[in-house]
Amino acid sequence: MRAGLKLTGDWTATRYHKPSDDMSQPMDLNASLQFMQINFLIGYDVANDPQRPRWNPGDFFGETFGRKATP
Repeated sequence: MRAGLKLTGDWTATRYHKPSDDMSQPMDLNASLQFMQINFLIGYDVANDPQRPRWNPGDFFGETFGRKATP
């Protein structure tokens, strides 16, 4: 996992939105469409569930960004 984080950090620092961006690279628009569809469906399912989503105890994002439940 650390190797993946290092790779992602290096890529973001040296390549992401830099003058070296190569806009002539092929884009897989079908993959983009699938990515958008699955993200929409996840949000749709969460929004339509009668139970509000909850963070798992000790979850980093819940501890950092979550709000305490009010009785």
